[in-house]
Amino acid sequence: MADCAVPAQSVAWRPPRSRGGRRMGPSVEDVDESALDEAQRVLGTKSRRDTVNAALREVARQKLVDDFLEFMASRDPEELERLRNEAWH
Repeated sequence: MADCAVPAQSVAWRPPRSRGGRRMGPSVEDVDESALDEAQRVLGTKSRRDTVNAALREVARQKLVDDFLEFMASRDPEELERLRNEAWH
């Protein structure tokens, strides 16, 4: 049997359900309200759904940024300068 991640204790997970014949994904019902409120404030979102979706997009975006910064840090500074000069001249 494959290893399965166990949901955090503060989150109640519900199995997929159907709405109007359309299968829907899992739903998070119990979340850390103070963390949700803070995320909502930081992200400027209005609803719980918008906050969770924006937070998920932000996590994915931050991973791309981190990967890019790591890639750039591994490059030779002289090569980066040469590429910069070629791009702007």
